[in-house]
Amino acid sequence: MQNVLFIFKDLPWYHSYILNKFSYSYHFNEYIINNNLNKTSQGISEEINSLIKEKKIEIIFFDFDYTSIIDKFFVNKIICKKKILVSFDPHENHKKIQDSLEYFSHLLIAEPEYAEKLNLLNQNCFYFPLEANEKIFFNKKTKKNIDVLFFGELKADRKIFIEKIKKLNINFHSHINSRETLDDNALVDLINRSKIVINFSKGVNKYEKDEYYQFKGRILISGMCGTLCLSEYSKGQDLIFKNNYPTFKNSEEMITIIKSLLNNEKNLNILTNNFFSECKMFSDTEYFSKIVKFLSLENNKNILDKDDKINHISIKNRIKIFSKKSSSKVLLKETANIFKNLKNNLSLKNMYLIIYLSVIFLPFWLQSKIKNNKKK
Repeated sequence: MQNVLFIFKDLPWYHSYILNKFSYSYHFNEYIINNNLNKTSQGISEEINSLIKEKKIEIIFFDFDYTSIIDKFFVNKIICKKKILVSFDPHENHKKIQDSLEYFSHLLIAEPEYAEKLNLLNQNCFYFPLEANEKIFFNKKTKKNIDVLFFGELKADRKIFIEKIKKLNINFHSHINSRETLDDNALVDLINRSKIVINFSKGVNKYEKDEYYQFKGRILISGMCGTLCLSEYSKGQDLIFKNNYPTFKNSEEMITIIKSLLNNEKNLNILTNNFFSECKMFSDTEYFSKIVKFLSLENNKNILDKDDKINHISIKNRIKIFSKKSSSKVLLKETANIFKNLKNNLSLKNMYLIIYLSVIFLPFWLQSKIKNNKKK
């Protein structure tokens, strides 16, 4: 099998899903940035390039979400034929993604609507469901003795919906922060025992405070377990499902649909069976081969390959990360490397960045020294 490399910022909660998914078609290699912060970002990129050369890797995946040294400047230092941006939270990381598109040959996005928007911009983008392992999420065909199930975070705006469900004379189960309280086996058992799973699509960008409606993995895993997911509306559902399944836009619609579904068992069973069949199409065994085919296709997009200079956002992120997660010695080396690169390419912009680097370095360096002294 072909060698591929997946670069993670840290060891994420979804690590096993990625490992299992890629193991179907590739020989999976990984590199975890935060485990290697005893080296500078330059040292890390050089080590990764050595690994790529040694194992003859032609496809590399970057876990690109949120603050990390994995930014467009880091990606530009990695030498590989195909560079794949992977995002499981594109709405939250919109600016970072948009600013970095020209550095990647392909994009894998866990949000159908966002993937569609990127394709309209002539980007090579493909929908990439995360939680889709049919060996974990499957239909046990057990008796359904729970009417409605909710699992996940109980954000403020969701409390209104949940309180209204509680007032119904039904068997309702709610599991808050389920990722911390339920393992996959327990969760699958609960979903299988439920007639309806409730999903909320609304999110709020923590950087810009804009609202968005996201296609959640909860929808697919419920369907794969043989249970209908009644979801708050998001465009993603229209994009990936051929059939129309009930959705709601407010709490009143949600309650009306719950009552209608529970009062018409025949209709609920028909919807559930159709939903199961469609969700199963996105399981790893059935869908990942399409991702492999997408990545194998040659395209006309040229990856940007120039010595792009670092900006103030990346400078701040790197100084902050190394001050918190590395030693003061490595932080000093990282800062010196940034200073040297700016000085060797002196311009009015870089003079400003040198001043900016000098200003932010000292407090973070002092913080790092205090932290390291406490460990001694």
